[in-house]
Amino acid sequence: MLGRREGALRLGAEQITPIRRILRADCEGLEREKLDLDWLVRCFAARGLEDPRNPERFLTVLPDLAYGFGALIGRCEPLILGLGRHPAAVTEGGVELPTGLTNWSWHACTKTQYASLVSLRHFVESHRRVIDLLDAARDLGLTVGVRDDSGYWEHRDEQRLAEAVEQWNALVARIAGPLVDGLEAAALNAAGLKVDAPIFRHPEFELLEGQG
Repeated sequence: MLGRREGALRLGAEQITPIRRILRADCEGLEREKLDLDWLVRCFAARGLEDPRNPERFLTVLPDLAYGFGALIGRCEPLILGLGRHPAAVTEGGVELPTGLTNWSWHACTKTQYASLVSLRHFVESHRRVIDLLDAARDLGLTVGVRDDSGYWEHRDEQRLAEAVEQWNALVARIAGPLVDGLEAAALNAAGLKVDAPIFRHPEFELLEGQG
């Protein structure tokens, strides 16, 4: 854990928390607390598992013990890393259900796409820094599984990575633009509502919206 945090510091994380020791009680009542990096670390220390009795429902499995930290890299969503031990079974509605969690593990996600609002180069650099940090965790001997929609985790081709985010932005713009145009502005104003999304702040939003 210390090695991964040091790796984040070497990669120039704009903000990083200390490593936090997390117990079960630390993950309770989070909905009543301030939303910040420390809050996210405790949220991700809990695992969400599919309820075997109902695939549309998830069970929250609180950790017996976990260690984690949060980092802000570029203009990406926060990156929350750690390791936790969770109970092998939980009781739900009087029924004991196995969790399948027997070793130290962690599961988290981050979105790098909107780092491209700064520039394409900033996105590529930010995404690469996140992957570099996961590489550092693997080099420490940890088993790391990554689902990277761009495929960069496998191919390490920055040109293909840049092309992927351009495709994502164009897709989101083609959906978001007509959606907002089709809404009744008067009704939104009357309700005191405003439609907003990161893609609207892309410097080439109108060009992206017209692609396809």
